[in-house]
Order: sequence, then C-alpha cells, then structure tokens
Amino acid sequence: MQYFNNKYLLLFVTILFLVSCNSIRRYNEKFDEKIAPEKLQKDVTYIHKKLTKLHPQLYYYISKKDFDFKFDSLKKTIQEPLTRKEFFFKLSPIIASIKQGHASVNVPIKRLTKDKKKVINSTNLLTPMSDLEVEFYNQKLYVVKNKSVDSSIQIGTEIISVDSVKPITLFDKYYNTFASDGLNTTFKKSMLNENIFAYYFVDQGYKDSVKVKLNDKGDTLIKMIKRNTNKVSKSPNKPGDRKNLDTKNCHLSFVGKDSNIALLKIDDFMSFSYERFFRKIDSVKSSKLIIDLRGNPGGAAFSCRKLFSYLIDTSYYFFNPYEVTSRTSLLQTRRFREKKMIGKLFHLAFLPITILRYGIRLSAVKKKEDRYFYIPILYDLKVTPKKKYNFKNKIYVITNGGTFSSSCILSSNLKGYKLATFVGEETGGEYNGTCAGQMPTFILPYSKLKINFGIMYIKASCSTDVYGHGIMPDIEIIPTLEDRIHQHDPELEWILKDSKNQKQLD
Repeated sequence: MQYFNNKYLLLFVTILFLVSCNSIRRYNEKFDEKIAPEKLQKDVTYIHKKLTKLHPQLYYYISKKDFDFKFDSLKKTIQEPLTRKEFFFKLSPIIASIKQGHASVNVPIKRLTKDKKKVINSTNLLTPMSDLEVEFYNQKLYVVKNKSVDSSIQIGTEIISVDSVKPITLFDKYYNTFASDGLNTTFKKSMLNENIFAYYFVDQGYKDSVKVKLNDKGDTLIKMIKRNTNKVSKSPNKPGDRKNLDTKNCHLSFVGKDSNIALLKIDDFMSFSYERFFRKIDSVKSSKLIIDLRGNPGGAAFSCRKLFSYLIDTSYYFFNPYEVTSRTSLLQTRRFREKKMIGKLFHLAFLPITILRYGIRLSAVKKKEDRYFYIPILYDLKVTPKKKYNFKNKIYVITNGGTFSSSCILSSNLKGYKLATFVGEETGGEYNGTCAGQMPTFILPYSKLKINFGIMYIKASCSTDVYGHGIMPDIEIIPTLEDRIHQHDPELEWILKDSKNQKQLD
C-alpha cells in the first residue's frame, strides 16, 4: 500500500511539473504578441473605473478634469496593436500622474524556469551586478558599496555601461513609470538608485554574466562580471560585540565616544515586538537614541505603533480614522475567476472565515458628512506609552527619500508632537498621509498587466499646511559622492557631534 501511494504521489508531482513547464513556455511564447487596440482601450476603461470608484484621494494632486482627460487621450492614441510591454510604457505614466506612490503598474516580464528561479532565490541576486550598491550623481552611476566577491571594483567607480546599455538610458526610460507621494522627487531618486539593476533584468532578461564598462579614476576598464552562485553566510554581529542585537528587520548597535548612544536601524516595519531592543537600551542606560529610517519602505501599521509606544511618555493619537470611498469598498478583492485553481480551492475552503472577516470590516465602516471612515477594530487610534523599558531621553531620526509609507506615519507623529530631531533628507512619503492599507491587485482583462493601489487613506494625527511634501529634516544633510568614496556617514556624524556638544553644555 505504501508503494502504491508513493507511486501515485510521484506521478502527481510529475504531472504538476510538466503542466508548470508548459504553462511557462506558452506564456513566454505569447509575451510579445500584439494586442488589438480595441482590447487595450477596454483595459484603459477598466482601470479608470476602478480608480474612480475605489481610490480615496484620487483628486488630491490632480483635478478630475485632468485625470479624465489623460485617460481619454490615452485611448485615442492607441490605434495600433501593442505588446504588453509597449502598453505598459503608455499606461504607467498615466497612473503615476495621480502622484500616489502606492499606485503602480507592475512591469511585465517573461516567466522564469524553475532552475533560474532557484538560482535567483538562493543567491538573492537578480543580476550578476546586484550585489553592488550604486547611486546616481549628475546623471552618472557610481558604485558606493561593493558586497560582491570581486574586490577589484573600487568605491567611486563609474559604471559606463552594462552589455552596452548606459545606466542613464534606463533612468530616463523608467523615471515616469512610477510616482512618489505628492510633489517631492526624493523617493523617485531613491527607487532608481535601488532598482536600476532590476530594470536591466526587465530589459535584458536572465543572465549569468554581463560585460561591464567602468571608469576607475580616469581609466576605462572592461570586465566580465559573473553571477556569484556561492551562498555567503553573514554573522549578524561582529565578534565580541555583545551589546549589539540583530533581527531580520532591526539592527541595534551602540555608538559615540562612550558607546552609550543607541543606534536602531529599522529596515522595514514587519517586526511585531521591540521589547528586546529597548530592554538592551535600558540596560546600557543610553543617553540618546538614533532611529535610522533611511531606505525604510514601510510595512505594518501595527509595527509602527508598537515602536511609538516606547518613545512617548503620555498617550497620543497615532492615526485619524482611515478614509474609504464607500461602505463596501473594503470588500474589494481579486475576482474569483481571476484566481488560479489553487487560489479558487483555498477561497472555497475558507469561505466561512472570509464571510466573517468581511462582516467585521463592514461593521467598522462609519459614515460622517457624506464620507466613509474605517476604524480598525483590533487596536485603538490612540497609543499609550509602554511602562517597561520606555525611552525618556533625546531622540534623533535619520530619513531620506527611501523613507516611505508607514515609516512616514511614524515620522509625522514624531515630528508633529516634537518628540525627535530629524536629520537627513526629505522623506519620499507624504507628511499628511498615504493611500495604502489594503492594496488589491487589479489584473487588466486583455493585456493582463497588474495594477496596485491603496484603497484606504491613512493619515497621521499630526499634519502640516505644506502641500504635497514629505517630512522635512530639521538639519538637511544629503551625502555627496565624496562621502560615499570615503565611507562617511555625514548624517550620523552630525548627530554624534551634536550629542557631544550637548554633553559639554550639560
């Protein structure tokens, strides 16, 4: 009987593998097929209606007249068949024009085979260049950190081209395909720095080696850079550094002359407990706390609230009620027929739980003066301070254009309640809130492009009269290329100097 079961299990797995391979092959064969203009026009109408019905702040940065005009004009320009990628470059700037950073069109790419996916997942490298950190300065791309096995690539080296494609070409090509929150440009700059090699991947496909042209202090070099397929195990803490504490999302260290200034680097807000960090900070009796939110894209609102509770000595409102477009807008999900078979089975199996969850959401939506607001049931809008390990000394926050979404909600409250000194660059997310929370994926009927946008307007309790900008630093410091070359951290250096001056005054 055991043999019988194993035999059929093996047969089932084999069939699934063959179906998957055929599905990938068929998808890639059709990827570059042209789609009829009338079908693409229907796709435009479809997403226009979804945005109009569900986006709670659609006309905050663009008027209804201009918004409708852009969509009407787009439909008129589509008179010839287009591939899905050609359609992406026409549609994405229109979605970006609403200036809501969470509203985006996913770049269409061919599907990878299982073997190629395995290589990317095991190495965490999308391209052979992906373990180089790079930044644009004066429209040129420079290496600012080298985490690769090739130590010959020096910090400050300019990347002239990758397989004959210049970085600025991709910068210009993708710059208008996504938006920041509002009028700032810091988020777009940060995203392009972080994702430029992802755009190489989108344009050129999977490669295990690339030909790179470099400018190293005036000398032109040609290098063949191969994908590093060796897993590198990294120790989270330096040997003997017992004070430091690391988790997947947060990194605590101690800096300053006496090593008693706590530096908490938060990569994203997906941690649900901060007690271990503040217990360690309390045990060291840190005189100051630096919260580094550079490059933090956000995450769970619950996580932000948890952190905030360790930084306050009295109760504060953290959110306003979330604004939505209607009583039923939160029921929005992918249509049943758009789900894959396993998704349909999962949906049917848990249908009673789904109905209960939607019922709870409906009961939490209240109408006020012709507007609808959702008040989360699981937690209060007000945050009370933690009694244990609460931090009561001076706080600094470092931000840049990569500080986005819920990390800006936290920053808005810390700034508005005057709880911290901000150092660095204007955040990429808006001071007054963001449209996020629930982010359904809409699959266009014919092109199959995937579009995401937030259907909750999440606004911090603190706000500003400044229109369309992020949280402005009290001390603006933007690192230069020279800072990167000499591995300076000017924001942190300013804070340490300021802390030293304050200690002398005390």
